[in-house]
Amino acid sequence: MTRHGDDPSRRRLLVSGGTLAATAVGAVALAGCSSSPSDDHPPIDATEDELLAIADLERPPEPDDLPLEVTEEPIDEGIDRVESLLAEIPDALEETIPNEAVRQYVEENRDRARDRLEGLESQPEGYARLAHLVTTRRWAGEAEAAYAAATDDRTTADLEGSLSDLETAVATVDDELTRTGDGSEEAVVVYATAERRLDEANRALEEAARAGPRTSDVELIGELADRHEWGRATLEEATYLLERQTTIGDRSFDDEFESAASALLDDVRDRIEELPADVGDAGFELFDEPVDGTPRERLASDLVSTARGSYENALEYSETNRLGRSVLTVLGVENDLLAIDRLRAGSDDLVLDRPDDADDVRTAKAGAVDAIESAQEESEGSALAQRRLNVILTSVGSGDRLLERDAARDATSAAVAATANYGLATVQARTLLEATEWVLEELS
Repeated sequence: MTRHGDDPSRRRLLVSGGTLAATAVGAVALAGCSSSPSDDHPPIDATEDELLAIADLERPPEPDDLPLEVTEEPIDEGIDRVESLLAEIPDALEETIPNEAVRQYVEENRDRARDRLEGLESQPEGYARLAHLVTTRRWAGEAEAAYAAATDDRTTADLEGSLSDLETAVATVDDELTRTGDGSEEAVVVYATAERRLDEANRALEEAARAGPRTSDVELIGELADRHEWGRATLEEATYLLERQTTIGDRSFDDEFESAASALLDDVRDRIEELPADVGDAGFELFDEPVDGTPRERLASDLVSTARGSYENALEYSETNRLGRSVLTVLGVENDLLAIDRLRAGSDDLVLDRPDDADDVRTAKAGAVDAIESAQEESEGSALAQRRLNVILTSVGSGDRLLERDAARDATSAAVAATANYGLATVQARTLLEATEWVLEELS
């Protein structure tokens, strides 16, 4: 064919006789932190309250992006697993764990797991609840193992044996992976999800293997248990999805997905190579004018770097039997390339100039919401488009979080960065249907 143109890993340090210290690193879209305006760019007319009000404006709901019914059985099993782990930890720990730092470590993870389990009811029924339980299980597993280690009932050797068994189980599922079903579009999304979970299970094992000495054995055992429960939960989820998919139909998709991934990657290769080599120059090359300090600068660099990185990922997936992930990822590549083409054409009514005031930022968010809602309506019934829309929605959420985080400190930088995020979501939503149709042409 021819074309033209989600679990935080945590590290903790237990200091003898001290307190538990934990750090978390957050990431946002479009190069992360916003920078301060230069003298050439005066502050925009926007107050903290005005920007926070924009962040509070409602976003479109996330679509149900897994075209496979998830029964209550695996969800109930996940709940039982969390509850059984937490049941091993008594409410009062002072007598069994005299060390305050260790006690706080156990309590923190236990309380996190409890709170997250309580939050399960707020999740939509089906796959969202199953996915929600992965992190819940990790925290519960870490708390239970740390408690057991602190009371001399768990050793690193115990965890090493469990991890070895898990490694064998993951390899077995991976070796036997084949793709069947009924509709190819739906199968791509289901297998991409299962493949991602298998990759997470392997990553959990890799992180466990790299775990080095810690200040205490309790910390090391807790970390190993976290990785073990992560790998176990994601393997169980992947296995469930794979088994459920076999009940949908017996049509084989292995050859079809391999052929489609190869053709789609070939189709975008030249366009990827034509992208600006330096993302710092992307804005000027795309818009043929200076873009410093404007949403254009951030939007262009993000689209170029994401398209190139996604292409490399899709290529790697195609070479490592992650065919569902490859097809789904190259959909994102085409979406980004079409967005770049649209920006170059200058035919959109995007808010890409430096905003003058809060009204401009509000207009940018409203445009993103309208574009996403239109794409949701027009793509209803398309599993590929619905999955991709969830990715596009994250840009709106990132824009909102930038306003919430930085409006008090630097309203101008927050407004520019958020406007870029809203613009990204808008142009991606407007080109999504064309990108989806391009993929579907290769799926027979």
